[in-house]
Amino acid sequence: VVEINGLEISESKSPLTQTYVVRNGDLNINNDIKYNLDTNILGAFILKRFPSAAFIVIDGNINIHKDVEQLDGVFIAIDTDNEGDDGKINSNEISYKQLTINGILVGDVSDLFENRRFVGDISQDEGSVTIKFSENFLLNTPPGLSELLDLTQLRVAY
Repeated sequence: VVEINGLEISESKSPLTQTYVVRNGDLNINNDIKYNLDTNILGAFILKRFPSAAFIVIDGNINIHKDVEQLDGVFIAIDTDNEGDDGKINSNEISYKQLTINGILVGDVSDLFENRRFVGDISQDEGSVTIKFSENFLLNTPPGLSELLDLTQLRVAY
């Protein structure tokens, strides 16, 4: 089991693109994971300065603590042995906090959606779990991610 007790990915941290891989175990996310994007780079549009992270769990699950409110990155849970007990993205307990994911979520999300019960204004993007596709991983792809996902079908406006 790998525990993440909060992570900020910013220009001051190196490297700016990161890939975390957990094999045959779970990834427990106990606090927010956020990109700290320096807005000064937007004018210069320096691609390699866009923060980007991927979290890949192979034959395990991603467990998101009920108090987590924001996750930035690519989160993938894979069950390669097809036994049905892995590849899940779980909340494990009921939460009344909104979860916003800026990136991509791949895996069995049924437990997460069942246990997140925030009630907000749908016109304000206030769903229990709100997934906002982020192009950070396309602008500055984390190592190894292009071998796992077919990124050729996705487009970024340069």
